Amino acid sequence: MANFYESKPMQWVKKAGEKVVGNKGIQAISSGMMMVMGVILLGAVFQLLAVILQTIGIIDQSSGIYSALMVPYKVSMGFISLYVAFTIAYSYAKSLKMQALMAGLNSILIFLIAAAPIKTVDLAGEAGGTFTGMDTMALDAKGMFVAIIVALTSVQLTHFF
Repeated sequence: MANFYESKPMQWVKKAGEKVVGNKGIQAISSGMMMVMGVILLGAVFQLLAVILQTIGIIDQSSGIYSALMVPYKVSMGFISLYVAFTIAYSYAKSLKMQALMAGLNSILIFLIAAAPIKTVDLAGEAGGTFTGMDTMALDAKGMFVAIIVALTSVQLTHFF
């Protein structure tokens, strides 16, 4: 088995892995995702509290307390792609010695343009009329890959110009 780890293909894999780890973009993704962990954990704590209180019978799903306890969870997981776009761009800009806060905010705005288009819907019922708003379907975990690409690309383009 020791010979396998010292073989030429494994040495090539080791060298390729060292190059990938040294890439500033990969490092930014890693540190950006670690920054988001605090938001995820905060939402998870409130969700656990709500579920535990519901399970032991203190509150039920229709109560206002349950709804209030679920708000931090919904905000943390419902907008996770926004946090990812900001933190990865922030980390990447910091590693390139750019203005990190500005890069993070630019990344959020570009991500919103790309993943949350403005839509107009017709309202039914007595009120009628139309409602114009932002489609937030891709702001949760479904939009995370797009957020990563937008964060890296926006910082790289800003750095280039």
